[in-house]
Amino acid sequence: MFINGSLKAGKLKHAVYLIATSILGVLVNYFILVLIQVILLQLILHSEENIIWYSGYPPHLVFLIGFLLSGAIWGFALGRYWWRIIYIEHRYKKYLKNA
Repeated sequence: MFINGSLKAGKLKHAVYLIATSILGVLVNYFILVLIQVILLQLILHSEENIIWYSGYPPHLVFLIGFLLSGAIWGFALGRYWWRIIYIEHRYKKYLKNA
């Protein structure tokens, strides 16, 4: 088994874990943003309306930065939650005993 029940929590591991989940949050939010833009642009193209581009990019820069920042915050919160479950509460041990 890959998980032998002896996961040790260290400060460096905690920092890397939180940074990785923050990056994951940014990537997921960016993927959602791109998906929304593709759907909206397809709807506009099928309705044959004019598309107005501001500075070469449809969403405003403040919206884009806010959206990606919210992804980082969401990822950080998710990392703190799963860190507590995996490394502090050791909830996975209950499932390993049953397997």
